Amino acid sequence: MQGEDVLSAEETAKLIDGFVRLGIEHMRIIGGEPLLREDIFDFIYMVSSAKRIKQISLTTNGFYLKEKALALKGAGLNRVSIYLSSLDENKFKKITGVDGLARVMEGLCAAREAELTPLRINVFLIKEINCEEIEDFAALSVLYPIDVRFIEYLPSSKNPINYRNLYVPGYFVKSKIEFSFGPLIADKANPTEGPATYYRIKDAKGRIGFINLITEFLCVNCNSVVLLCDGKLLPCLYSSTFADLKEPLRNYEFKVLADKIKGCFMVKPRVNKDTHKQNLKGYSPYMEEWE
Repeated sequence: MQGEDVLSAEETAKLIDGFVRLGIEHMRIIGGEPLLREDIFDFIYMVSSAKRIKQISLTTNGFYLKEKALALKGAGLNRVSIYLSSLDENKFKKITGVDGLARVMEGLCAAREAELTPLRINVFLIKEINCEEIEDFAALSVLYPIDVRFIEYLPSSKNPINYRNLYVPGYFVKSKIEFSFGPLIADKANPTEGPATYYRIKDAKGRIGFINLITEFLCVNCNSVVLLCDGKLLPCLYSSTFADLKEPLRNYEFKVLADKIKGCFMVKPRVNKDTHKQNLKGYSPYMEEWE
């Protein structure tokens, strides 16, 4: 997708300004890999200079973070989340196809030094691949002021792989951590922190988070929408329902634009439930609880 099909950085910044005027307080930049964008610093600066949005965060694989962390902070970025699949070099390469664990860890350190905090590590656990690293990941939250978030692997209609025997339930992860570190202490989360439930290991510097996409119906509390690069606004990342914001934006039809954004939030509760149920059909034993 390119050219006229894609919103420019300026157009995206204008849309975000509209979201802020309607009450949105947190923007999270995701990908693909957002640090591959040549205009990422200019884009973040455009959004942050308006000074109306309370928090700008970015999710990255961390590969380019070492060189860019300080500039991201200077542009106005508040915090980063890093996807980290393994703390073992060989497993990391097997999962990602890149021999880059050391580079990602250097990026993590650079983000800490640049004060892109609270710093988060997102861990997707997969049976027989990285499941035995649960305690190692949890230990990072003890030693450093880092939030380590364990995310249940969510099957999608876009991906035909059967995850029934691959995903690791959050309650299993929690029990393993408590067996090694003692009872977890519940920690109150900020509304801008997303769907994670947070805990602390006693005397830990950081937190443990659980995003149980399969064993809990988290969508009921989700307050996020997704803006794609072509101007489509989705009430849910996995939804086929969307509102096209590109045309009213380019035609200066701001009333139409505002109505479409509001409409997306109005249908969000129904779309969340329907989409999530469809994606998990046949995967989760908890489906009947959501009827």
